[in-house]
Amino acid sequence: MKTHLLLPLFTVVLLLARPGLHAQIVLPKADVVKPAVDPAEAARAEKVADIKALLAATGYENMGRREFDKLLDNYSKSMPRVKAAVWDELRRTADTGALESAIASVYDRAMTGADVKAALAFYQTDAGRKLASVTPQLTEGCGRALTDWQRTMTNFIHTRLNATVAKPGGK
Repeated sequence: MKTHLLLPLFTVVLLLARPGLHAQIVLPKADVVKPAVDPAEAARAEKVADIKALLAATGYENMGRREFDKLLDNYSKSMPRVKAAVWDELRRTADTGALESAIASVYDRAMTGADVKAALAFYQTDAGRKLASVTPQLTEGCGRALTDWQRTMTNFIHTRLNATVAKPGGK
């Protein structure tokens, strides 16, 4: 018979033979079995960490703070009678991390863990760091180009519609 099976049997025999002895017996603690790490949870935690690293590499880390400060600067210029303490209180109490969380959720929905790792690997190269450093200028320039194009297309549409409406029968 194996030793680990004898211990419970021996304990029962002692308890039956001498009442009150059970209070003196200290059983060895069984090995504590650690719960297995859920692979899905581990992969999720790794993806979240990688997304945070990617946000840092691409300049989105702390973006909420930077953008909120720009908003307050614009407001403070247009509202000069508001005391500096009010603006300071707004800066101190605003949940600027919410933007980073929202952006991280967008990345999470759009990319697999492998996609995030590959993107992160790229942004750790010289070309990736360069792209990250010029992204704000690219974004601003592309935004202006889009606005200009939309204005041009709006004028195009209005001109064509006005010409069509001006014709007899509106055709």
